[in-house]
Amino acid sequence: MTIDIFTGKGGVGKTTVSAAAAIQAARSGATTLLVSTDPAHSLADVLEVELDAIPRLVAANLWAVQPDPTVRLERQWGPIGRYLAAIFDRAGVEEPVAQELGAMPGLDELLALVEVVEFALDDVWDRVLVDGAPTAETLRLLSLPSVVEGYADRLAPVQRSWRPSMVQMLARRAGLPEPGADLHEAVRRGVRRLRDAHAVLLDPEMTRVHLVTTPESMVVAETLRTFTALSLFGYGVDEVVVNRILPVDDHPLLSSWRSRQMPQLDRLRHAFSGVTITEIEHRATEPVGVAELAHFLSGEPKTIERTPGTTSARRPGGTGPTVVLDGPSGPALVWAISGLGATLPEVTQLDDDLIITLGGHRRRLAIPEPFTGRSVCSARVTNGELVLRFHADAP
Repeated sequence: MTIDIFTGKGGVGKTTVSAAAAIQAARSGATTLLVSTDPAHSLADVLEVELDAIPRLVAANLWAVQPDPTVRLERQWGPIGRYLAAIFDRAGVEEPVAQELGAMPGLDELLALVEVVEFALDDVWDRVLVDGAPTAETLRLLSLPSVVEGYADRLAPVQRSWRPSMVQMLARRAGLPEPGADLHEAVRRGVRRLRDAHAVLLDPEMTRVHLVTTPESMVVAETLRTFTALSLFGYGVDEVVVNRILPVDDHPLLSSWRSRQMPQLDRLRHAFSGVTITEIEHRATEPVGVAELAHFLSGEPKTIERTPGTTSARRPGGTGPTVVLDGPSGPALVWAISGLGATLPEVTQLDDDLIITLGGHRRRLAIPEPFTGRSVCSARVTNGELVLRFHADAP
């Protein structure tokens, strides 16, 4: 079982590429499911079929599905949402609004992630390919598990110290509905499912990330930022698909446009050294329908050799920093964050946690045990790695 997530800036052809890749996988003999997590849901338009929340057979070995967020919300969040809605209702909020407030911001994206992994673990599919949302939404989607797990870890000691009877007593005194056993079980089940899904997504043997881009300067810049942000949260890039490369042509306009694309293509080849790069020429007609999509990825993908002295863009070995106790300059935490370049993340220490902020994205993680109680004394970037050094002794 493998999960392939396709994402890219809006308008680069992400849905077309993911659909074509799914058709290729199905034709190779793999039982394949193509899932849309893009709120725009253009997958049905590309395939020229009607899709809904139940997987539908669209070609030999290939099923496609556009999950219904309303059904998903009720199935995975039902008891919790109803309890929150009851609290808002007691506060005088009208029922429709109370129900809407019971669904937390970002919840739908989080549940979509869990649903994709559960599809993959269903023992029905050999391959699950995801037509993801544009990069900003996908980054938020993939970073949410780390954020929620962090909150769950910090709330766990409080939850253990509060007996259910105490919670019920406080609820009665505050005039709130009492949380029942079904609510506690729903919370525990939800956190467990999220942790399980996160573990699958971070496993490079099970999950692969594909960035779809075009050789235009603004699109390439966003692709590189996405690449670095993915690495911050422990996700590597397994393939870059460069779409809409103009062919050689004598027409002055097309020739000028292609000449501007070539430096951007070289920029991508250098930045993603060591990663498979699939280059697709611009086509005269829009590929729509299974028959046309089957020939869309007909070219052979290329693996650009890594330039000596550069760091491979492939997924790092872990999801966070590595403890180095006997390094040449003393003990440190070394974190391989691909695509750093000259950019230095902002590093803040809060008690025994580190908060890493990079390009508007933030990740919080616990300081490994050998450095617990010590403060950070320096942070620098060396060969694409963030090196954090700590004071020798705890204050």
